[in-house]
Amino acid sequence: MKKTILLLESDSELRKVIALHMERLNWRVLQSKTVEFALQLLERETPDILILELDTPYRMNGMLIDRFRAIDHGLPGKVVILALEHLNREVVDRYQPDILIYKPFDIRNLSKRVEALS
Repeated sequence: MKKTILLLESDSELRKVIALHMERLNWRVLQSKTVEFALQLLERETPDILILELDTPYRMNGMLIDRFRAIDHGLPGKVVILALEHLNREVVDRYQPDILIYKPFDIRNLSKRVEALS
């Protein structure tokens, strides 16, 4: 069975590129451009990895991370944060991403790091 990624990215072109790249690496990718839709997906899916952009305000993104981490994955679900700006230490400590990548980024680097998590 394919492992699943829940991808939250508001930029439709970047979201498509990430999804296509990860699908080529045999991942199933659930795509969302809003936190609200991503939360709906979490109600019926159990993704292995959450990849999300983290922009301000962080509150809704934090709710998504908390809900994702509350799911019983068998193993802890992994969180990858894509950030536009340098995040302060408090934000990093609060969300404790397994991977933190700043935009712009190399898609090959993202995919290698995600593969290493699985």
